[in-house]
Amino acid sequence: MEFKNEHGKTLVNTMSFTDAERMGFIKGWQEAGGYMGDADTSAPRCTPWYHDNTWIEVANEAQTPQQMGAGWWELSRNV
Repeated sequence: MEFKNEHGKTLVNTMSFTDAERMGFIKGWQEAGGYMGDADTSAPRCTPWYHDNTWIEVANEAQTPQQMGAGWWELSRNV
C-alpha cells in the first residue's frame, strides 16, 4: 500500500491495493454497515479505486485494509 501525509492527514492510494487488500477493504466496509445495494454495478460505493477519489483519508490507527474500509464507510456514509 502506498501512503502519504498531506496537511496533517494520512492518505492511502487505493489504486495500489492488491486484490486481497481490496477484498479486505470491502469486507471492512460491509461489516461496518456500509451500503452494498450497488455491489453488482461496475463501480460500487465500496470501491473508491473505481472512482475519482483514489487517494482517500484514513485514520492514523487504521492499519489493515479492513479497518480502512470500515473507516471509509464512516467518512462517506452521509455523502
